[in-house]
Amino acid sequence: MACMHASIAIATLLGCLQPGIFAPPATCVAGEACTGAQTSCDSGKQYFYHLSGTDGIGAQIYPKLVLKAYCADPIRNCVYVHKPMVSAHHNYNGDPNYESFAEQFINLHHNAPLISELAPSCSPQRKFVKSQAAYFTPEVLSDFRYGYQTHAARQSEKLTSASDMNCVLYLRRGDMGPPSSSRLTNAEAIDIFQKLKTRYPNCKLHVISQGEWEGGTPGGHEDEHEDAAKVWAGADKRTLLRSAEETFADIAAHDPSIQLLLDRDVWSVFHAMATADVLVLDASTFPILAAMFNSNTVVYNAIHSSRIGFPYGDYDQFVLP
Repeated sequence: MACMHASIAIATLLGCLQPGIFAPPATCVAGEACTGAQTSCDSGKQYFYHLSGTDGIGAQIYPKLVLKAYCADPIRNCVYVHKPMVSAHHNYNGDPNYESFAEQFINLHHNAPLISELAPSCSPQRKFVKSQAAYFTPEVLSDFRYGYQTHAARQSEKLTSASDMNCVLYLRRGDMGPPSSSRLTNAEAIDIFQKLKTRYPNCKLHVISQGEWEGGTPGGHEDEHEDAAKVWAGADKRTLLRSAEETFADIAAHDPSIQLLLDRDVWSVFHAMATADVLVLDASTFPILAAMFNSNTVVYNAIHSSRIGFPYGDYDQFVLP
C-alpha cells in the first residue's frame, strides 16, 4: 500500500516508514542461555535496563522499547541493556516457553546486549523512561522493525494473506469484560469499518478479539513463572459471559464479509497487527506494541482522549503523533 499522511473522520493516519539496513542480530538469543566472553563496557557510558513485572506482553515490552529508543540518541550517552521477561499474563495454553518465545519473536535483543552478557564492571542500572514521541525517530523505528522482521521464531498460523489489503481492528475484551467508556464498542467498530470501507474499498476487514470474561483478571501467586502459567492456562474459556461469536454477532450481521478472528494464537494475532495495511487500535498496550513494528497505516486515536481513564490513563503516551 502506498504511504500516506491523510485524515479521515475517525482518526489521523500515520504514514509509512521503510525498514532500514542494520547489523545482524547478536548470536545470543534472549530467553536462552548464552555462552562465550562477556561484553566489555565503555566507562564513559551508562548502561540501563528496564525491569519487567508480571503484566501482559505489551505492558512489559513497551517500556523496554521506550528505553531503547531513549538511549538510541548519542547525546544521552547511554546504552540499552536487555533484561528478558520472567513471567507474563495471557499464557492461555500454559506454555512453559511462553516468555522465551515472546523474547525471540519480538527480538528486542536485536542490536542490544543482554544483561547476562555484560561484565560486572558495566554496573547496569534499572531505569524507567516516560514515553515521548520524539524518541521514536524514523531511524529508531526502522531498527525496531528490522529486528522484528528478522526474528528466528515464527507464529503458528497466518491469519491474513500478504496478497490482500488487510484492515485490522483490535477490540480489547477478555479479562476486561464488556467495553467500558475507555474502549471501543461494537457499534463504534461497525462505524469504523464503514469509514474504512469507504476509504479503502479493496480492504479485507478483520476483527481481532476475545470473548468477554465474567471473572476479570485471574488472581493467584504470580511471583513465580510456573504459578503464572498455571493461573492463566485456560483462563480465556473458564468464565465467558457468552460465546465469543455471540459477543460479536452484531458486527457479523452488519457485514458478513468481516472476518472475526476470535481467541486465536497470540503470536499469530500479533503478527497480523504488525503487518496490517491499516491497523486500528483499541485501548491496550498489546496492539500498541504491535503498531510499533507496523510500517504501514495506524489509526491510533479512534478513541477520543477525553474517554481514556483507568486503567488506560496514560494511553496517549504509548502512541505516535
